[in-house]
Amino acid sequence: MAFFFTIRCCGGDFTTAPAARSKRAHASEWNSISFEGSGLAMANHTTPNQEFFAAIGWHTTSWAFIENGLEFLVIAIHDAGGNQIDTEAPWSLERKIKYLRRCFRQIAALAPYHLVASTLLDQVKIASESRHDIIHGTFQHFIGSGEAKMTRLLRTKTADRIIKPFTLTTAGIYENASRFGQIGNELLTLANQVWDDLKAD
Repeated sequence: MAFFFTIRCCGGDFTTAPAARSKRAHASEWNSISFEGSGLAMANHTTPNQEFFAAIGWHTTSWAFIENGLEFLVIAIHDAGGNQIDTEAPWSLERKIKYLRRCFRQIAALAPYHLVASTLLDQVKIASESRHDIIHGTFQHFIGSGEAKMTRLLRTKTADRIIKPFTLTTAGIYENASRFGQIGNELLTLANQVWDDLKAD
């Protein structure tokens, strides 16, 4: 009997919000860079701007569909050979992705799913970056109806700070959230297929 993972979400096309090219932030430039955090408190929170923040909330919630899909995939694999790849089931996103890639490459019974799994894990990486932009980005100001300027502070391997400016739209945020649900559904479908095959052996 299949161990059926049933968490589902409606899917949709994935689009990334347009992002301007990053630029290095030197200490001498900080005075010229405006982090307008106060703009959030001063913004008009009525529709459509209110809808913009509601979209961010749905976007944040929707990421759980991907996390659940990855977790169930780890569960399906770990006691059926994955524990030979790594004795400890991974928790963090980066470790889950690395672990699952290794499992689908090295466990013979998973070979038929290697291409599908690799494609899905690539999509998770892309989705994770768009999530980081929104969750860790700083609101600057609205530039139109349901459209805002944002910045995200990044660290490089040399510990330099890079400011990544980008634009978010309400529609783009909802499209990303919908894509999260679709990826989560596909991960759950794969987890069920893998569970059936591994438990049948």
